Amino acid sequence: MEMMAMAMQQQTAHFTRVDAVRTTSGVAGSTGSHSNRDLDEFRKCSPPQFKGDVDSKVADHLICELENIFSVLGCLKEQKLVYAVYMLIGEAEYWWRGTSQMLIDCGVVVDWVCFKKAFLEKYFLESVRHAREIEFMRLQQDGMSVIEYAMRFENLARFYT
Repeated sequence: MEMMAMAMQQQTAHFTRVDAVRTTSGVAGSTGSHSNRDLDEFRKCSPPQFKGDVDSKVADHLICELENIFSVLGCLKEQKLVYAVYMLIGEAEYWWRGTSQMLIDCGVVVDWVCFKKAFLEKYFLESVRHAREIEFMRLQQDGMSVIEYAMRFENLARFYT
């Protein structure tokens, strides 16, 4: 019973934070609060929205862009999750609401790392990641220039485990 109560409190706190971010986005800067300024700074970086595309490149791009923005802004752990969820729209937002509820019900601490893992499992399938890893291992320069090869190498290297 205590676990359920804790999970419900965690979920309530999570959705309160998400709702607060969404609410302040419509009136950003009007109150001058620190969280509004943080959200303004995040939005100025033009993070991509994600609606649940089946193209794994779009999902991978979202995570890479968010991590770059988080690094530049020095986001706190709590902000990372809230901002990532803020960028989900449509089907992806519905997916996350159900998934986060399920995770909370199972007693999982839902944070950025948890979100990223669940997101990549859903939208960047293991089979696609594995195919990229194999492509990396078999990469040869062939007709590519050194610059093209280096760029391709760096792009694929992140999939090598």
